[in-house]
Order: sequence, then structure tokens, then C-alpha cells
Amino acid sequence: MVYLKSVAVGIVAVIIATALCVLLAGVYINATSKLEGEGTIGWDPVSFARSRSGWLIISVAFLIGFFWELRRAAS
Repeated sequence: MVYLKSVAVGIVAVIIATALCVLLAGVYINATSKLEGEGTIGWDPVSFARSRSGWLIISVAFLIGFFWELRRAAS
């Protein structure tokens, strides 16, 4: 049961990290783009998730959440 709760917290940490990455990427793109008139800016989360840096962020977020809950539940 401890491992199941730890995996669930790890998945929640990945969801939170993904939301923060999307938010920060949007703020960064909005702050750095200087479009004249009408235009669109975008960010492709699928290509980010396929990249190595995307997997690194997802893995680190999962491991932090997993070990955080595992440490709390074990004590």
C-alpha cells in the first residue's frame, strides 16, 4: 500500500510539473516574442514530451514525488 500511494504522489508531481512547465513556457514565449500586429505563438507539448529534456523533467518530478511520499509513509 505504501508503494501504491508513493506512485500516486509521483504521478501527481508529474502532473504539477507539467502544468508549471506549460505555464512558464507560455510566460517565456509571451515575454520574448515581439510580433507586429496579429500573429500566433505556440508551444508543442507533444514534441517536448518526446525530447530528452522532457523525459528528464518528467522522471525527476516523478522520483521527487515518489520518494517524498515513500519517506513520509515509512516513518
